[in-house]
Amino acid sequence: MTISIVPVHPLSVADIKVLRSLSACSISTIKRAAELQTSIRDFEIFGSHWEEERPTLAKLYRHYSSDVRTPYTVRESSKSGDDEYLSPEDLKTRMEFWRSIELKTELHMDLRLGYIHDPDEFQPHDEDWF
Repeated sequence: MTISIVPVHPLSVADIKVLRSLSACSISTIKRAAELQTSIRDFEIFGSHWEEERPTLAKLYRHYSSDVRTPYTVRESSKSGDDEYLSPEDLKTRMEFWRSIELKTELHMDLRLGYIHDPDEFQPHDEDWF
């Protein structure tokens, strides 16, 4: 599963500034992506760079859910090829779900490795990123 940032069209200079804070794409690439409705940044959920990318995904959500007009939409793509544009509420629900998967995985690993003997002893391995 992938979450993508898709710029809206047309873009203002202020919009491009926001998008550049979320992506390393050039201005011309951002403008072209807005015209074609293609992604300027993808987040692979639980991919190889998940731990480094999730704070940026949380930043994206906070901006997306604010009262400020966002110069992008958020699209979810599955491996089966299904695409869905997410509302801020949809993205929040998914992020809460992904965090719950992380915590359940940590709990089961701690139990299996003998670090804890009872689920009530579980402590998350990191601070909530969301």
